[in-house]
Amino acid sequence: MDFDNIKILESDIELSHFARAIAIPVRISMIRLIIAQGTWVSHDVFSVIGLGPVTIERHLKAMVHLGLIKEKHYNRKTSYNINEEVFLKMAGEFTELFDFFKRMHPKE
Repeated sequence: MDFDNIKILESDIELSHFARAIAIPVRISMIRLIIAQGTWVSHDVFSVIGLGPVTIERHLKAMVHLGLIKEKHYNRKTSYNINEEVFLKMAGEFTELFDFFKRMHPKE
């Protein structure tokens, strides 16, 4: 492979930022909980993780800031949902990366 022709693409940077954002196990658990609910969820849903509310809130705020999840406010309560656009885009980027690996390393 000619490594002189490899360029860092914008999609590479986005994929890297996404991977870093979900690299914390509690965030994966929180994301799975939101996905399993299939709709907007309240802060209370995350109590099953076993972490304190301050820790949960810190991760929720970080994931909102990073664009992984969306939040909406209604009657002084906050609900969260997956940012589907980001997840679908990153799923495609990961698929392309893994497909590239498979093409470069076919099973013998």
